[in-house]
Amino acid sequence: MNGHYPIVKLPGRYTAISDTMPPDPPAPILASPPAQEYVDKPDSLSFNILIIFSILFIAAIYMSFIYFEFVYTLPILLIFAFLMIPSSWEDGIKYISLKREYKINLALSIEKHKRELSTYKHFTMVIHNELVAKYPDIVQKSKSLESVKIHREQLYKKFFNESRPPLIHPSYESIKKGYYENNVYGILIERFNDLTLVNYSAQSEENEVHLYAPLPDFVIHDSHYNYSIVIEIDEPYELNMGYPIHCIGYDDDRDKYFLERNWFIIRFSESQFVNYPQECCDVIKHFIDYITANSEAQEIYQPNYSNIQEKAWSYEDAIHMESVDYRETYLPELNLYRNHPFPRLAPKSASRRKHKRVNLENLKNSKNYSSGLKNDYKSSIDIDNIQNDLPF
Repeated sequence: MNGHYPIVKLPGRYTAISDTMPPDPPAPILASPPAQEYVDKPDSLSFNILIIFSILFIAAIYMSFIYFEFVYTLPILLIFAFLMIPSSWEDGIKYISLKREYKINLALSIEKHKRELSTYKHFTMVIHNELVAKYPDIVQKSKSLESVKIHREQLYKKFFNESRPPLIHPSYESIKKGYYENNVYGILIERFNDLTLVNYSAQSEENEVHLYAPLPDFVIHDSHYNYSIVIEIDEPYELNMGYPIHCIGYDDDRDKYFLERNWFIIRFSESQFVNYPQECCDVIKHFIDYITANSEAQEIYQPNYSNIQEKAWSYEDAIHMESVDYRETYLPELNLYRNHPFPRLAPKSASRRKHKRVNLENLKNSKNYSSGLKNDYKSSIDIDNIQNDLPF
């Protein structure tokens, strides 16, 4: 719920599916009118040789009147003309035949085209007009509940198929865990068995987990459905020096890493899991049922966490919660470590008190008290994204 734990985050691509409608079926398109069949037209008869011969013959006669020697060229031209006559005559006959055949084929083509146009107008256009009239009903049918359900189920299936699988984090051994995480792990194992993973993170596009990728507290992963749910246990401050952690908005970049890889996120407060462990597991179970159900169930599912909800804290809230030792109110065993030799297990150690008193006084005396607190914490968030959480 908004502003309260548990905080459930879903990838934007997933939430968009519930509003997605099937695309409209293709609109009917009127076919183009049939084109007339092309008929090859015979090439025009070539008269180039005859023209050249005629020009030469006329020129020879003309020159023979001027120069007597050219009279002797006339027999040669006559012989050449005699040889050209059969070839030209044969080409002429062939041309006349091809031209007659062309006219017949052209007439047949025109007649065929008229018949096809008649068919086009009386059948093709009529059928097209009928389809146009029915198209609104076809579109409406494509938007029916059953069609929408099938369409969205296909999108959900594609979403899960493209979710990035989990992979062991390369630096998990150096990343510190929260104080109560071992207890939470036992509860999750008991409830969800081998679906519960620890020290795993989402693969990148390079099919690996980078050294500085964020490491979730836990992952609920089902290889059959290929869903992954990040389970985070948020504490208001760390136990060593009392730094506020998991304040409103400061885990957004961390969460974005998982959401972009089609992972879901459920954040519980530490006190929720301490006081309501089975109810928290019920939240996880109901969410699993939600994302693995059909599209209809996904739309009507309305989570209700009011019986266990807890307000998320701001930076100032976390400062106050640390000052009153809020975590000790639901983790009384922390009192056993007041005199523990290891400072990180001593929430009321002198070093923590001194550090808190000096730093808070300095910040309160600053003009930018509020921004100073947040900027100081924001710098620690970058470390938090690398090392999961400060020792707490």
